[in-house]
Amino acid sequence: MIRPADTSLDAVLATDQLASRLARATDSAAEIKALVDLAEEMGHPSRHVLQQLVQTAMILCRAGSAGVSLLEAVDGKKRFRWHALAGALREHLWSVAPRDASPSGVVFDHDAPQLFRYPERHFRYLSELRPLIIEELLVPFSIDGKPMGTIWVASHDENIQFDSGDAAVIAKLGRVAAAAVRANTLLEELRESTRRKDEFLTILSHEMRNPLAAMSNAAKFLADGGGSEPDQERARAVIQRQLTQITRLSEDLLDVSRVGRGTLELRNERTDLVHAVRLGREAAAPALAEYDREIAVTLPSGPIWVDGDPARLAQIVTNLLTNAARRTRSGGRASLTVSREENEAVIVASSETEGVAAGWGRKSDDVYAPPPEPIRPSESQGIGLALAQSLTEMHGGRVSAISTGGARDNAFEVRLPVLDLVETVTIAKSERPLDRFRDRRRREKVLIVDDCVDSSDSLAMLLESWGHEVRTAQGATAGLRLEWEFEPHAVILDIEMPGKNGYEVAAELRVRRRRDLMLVALSGHAREEDRARSLAAGFDHHMTKPANVDMLRRLLA
Repeated sequence: MIRPADTSLDAVLATDQLASRLARATDSAAEIKALVDLAEEMGHPSRHVLQQLVQTAMILCRAGSAGVSLLEAVDGKKRFRWHALAGALREHLWSVAPRDASPSGVVFDHDAPQLFRYPERHFRYLSELRPLIIEELLVPFSIDGKPMGTIWVASHDENIQFDSGDAAVIAKLGRVAAAAVRANTLLEELRESTRRKDEFLTILSHEMRNPLAAMSNAAKFLADGGGSEPDQERARAVIQRQLTQITRLSEDLLDVSRVGRGTLELRNERTDLVHAVRLGREAAAPALAEYDREIAVTLPSGPIWVDGDPARLAQIVTNLLTNAARRTRSGGRASLTVSREENEAVIVASSETEGVAAGWGRKSDDVYAPPPEPIRPSESQGIGLALAQSLTEMHGGRVSAISTGGARDNAFEVRLPVLDLVETVTIAKSERPLDRFRDRRRREKVLIVDDCVDSSDSLAMLLESWGHEVRTAQGATAGLRLEWEFEPHAVILDIEMPGKNGYEVAAELRVRRRRDLMLVALSGHAREEDRARSLAAGFDHHMTKPANVDMLRRLLA
């Protein structure tokens, strides 16, 4: 606790003495060498730059101590922390002082260098330092016009007094300090970005391996031809269920990317949240079946109206339920409840788990603090929950991790603003018209062009089972030649192929052949700009791999 000052601030300020004191001769050679050494150190940004900086300040100004104080905010309170120290006070590295009760705060208020003599008489916390500070000279520095910190030198000897020459030296070093802090901040941001990328890839690998392992085992079982018909049906169901999981994961990845780039748009309308929750529960069925979880869903008897995108609201619920299913311990319970509290709709997905992931929802205001330890993959909440948080915030809501009782009872709570509707609102379900090919009911001739043999052959088998006549071609050249001979009604084109890509093939087909040929792009690229490029190249539809078979069936019907 800082004791009240015994002496006024004016009594310890001695800034006006800087100009009246006889300036000692400047050691230009030593100053130039020090700045060159600092410039070389700046080529390798790290916290060592600040340490060398204060060491240089102490030597050039014949000081007993020197330091760099940086402004930080913790829980809304501003304070200065000593991030670099040299000399007699170096053992106090990382010490803090309130912004409004420290010499650095005074310097910020004046936005100019300040000299203090016996500062502990006003700033009582300095009286605890040993040796005591006789004089302290501080200079502020800024980054992009924003005050960030001070660089200072301190004398512990009555015979060492600072003058205008020292102030000029510290001012120069202050500009170096600003550059060093900026470089260090950028380096920390880069490290944090790399850490998050590595964590993201770890999560992705973890989430992909489970469904891939299940599909691999089921496919091997079917290939061996063993087991009874019920067992084979179970194996086929596993493959279909896991394929659905991978498809959902890929869609979540694309949505996370769109959120990050600010390109994901909501199609908001008056929506019954209860209905959206039911849709989300249906979509989560494969995940619940995979983890063999029963989740109790409690819904209100009437609707809860919100202004939102029905599909995205359902997606939030799906990801909450999937997360709950994955994290519920063996024999544990899980539930989802929907209710209204005043002007907010509340969704709570609760499960008996081993604990909520460390660090969820916490953000540090201290940009200079060491980065947090990476979250272990087993503690990760996964990609889906991160997307649920982003979608909730886009709807004007918020997500928080809460405890619902016992040590193992944890939940994620979603709160959304509700609409006060007096009248009853009926939402008509809309169907998007497929286009001029929708009304066909005859057997179609379909050409599949893909450089992946397994992809084209498996899709061909599916289309043939629907009664269509199908040909496949590996690569653009073979595809163009077979299209001329086969004269299909529809061509399904992969985009990324060696030689000519799908865009170029589509453009050539539109020029040389009839205009009523239906072209469907089938690609791993699913960004909005990829869809726009497909339409510009002459495609009628853009579908992502794996193909939505229901949509494809309707297109060819």
